[in-house]
Amino acid sequence: MRRREFITLAGGMAVWPLAARTATRVWRVGVLGATPPTAAMLTVFRDSLRERGYVEGQNLSIDVRWPQGSSFERLATELVHGNVDVVVTWATAATVAASLAHPGGNITGVTNIAPDLAGKLIELLVEIVPGLKARRYSG
Repeated sequence: MRRREFITLAGGMAVWPLAARTATRVWRVGVLGATPPTAAMLTVFRDSLRERGYVEGQNLSIDVRWPQGSSFERLATELVHGNVDVVVTWATAATVAASLAHPGGNITGVTNIAPDLAGKLIELLVEIVPGLKARRYSG
């Protein structure tokens, strides 16, 4: 083996454990609501997750759905079959549909009376995701 080939091989072996450690699991969150979430709701949701180390595009993927000619049941089924880790809903119809699409699964829902309740979505995620720490958002 030539010296240059050996150095290349040794360098690759040295970097390999570092690459393996930096491989990050991407958590997939499905959001199902009666209407499209407002920009403010999504900002609070993303910011709250970012505070806990979950950054969209790095270790987090958020898939937001609402009926646009489809039924809640169809959308909930798509999310479940899309292998999301958790389905977060707001509005009774969305929560019921998600529960029917995945009986016995982890489904959570909140009211959408006010956009500032998006933080409640995070509190509920904290309850169902092991190791997630809760902190209040001070917008």
